[in-house]
Amino acid sequence: MAGIAHEWLVRRHLRRERVFWDRENPVETFNDTELVARYRFTRESILYLVEITRGELQYDSLRNMPLPPILQLTVALRFFATGSFLLVVGDTLPRVSKATVCRCVHRVALILSRQANRLCGSPIRKKMLIV
Repeated sequence: MAGIAHEWLVRRHLRRERVFWDRENPVETFNDTELVARYRFTRESILYLVEITRGELQYDSLRNMPLPPILQLTVALRFFATGSFLLVVGDTLPRVSKATVCRCVHRVALILSRQANRLCGSPIRKKMLIV
């Protein structure tokens, strides 16, 4: 029994250290043509989406180094634009895990779907409202 407890203590001390990646803001890093090529949105559109979703994407605490709203949105937009695998999206942007990409995509999709009437519209519908 003592051998098992000792082995557990040894394993506990041999864990890998946590690595915190420097997560840079892709909106500031890329120029306008690169943003459109990667996300299918202009800089102004991305910043507008960040402003209207910031309240719901912002975490209350800084525990476990949460992603800021701009990175959550850009991760989800990259997934929507490319249709790639979650792991590939996480590796290409700010080096986030597959689980984090999944949570970002889920949260952003729910928030944007709640605001679909405000964000999406057709020219025919707008003409009907004017008449």
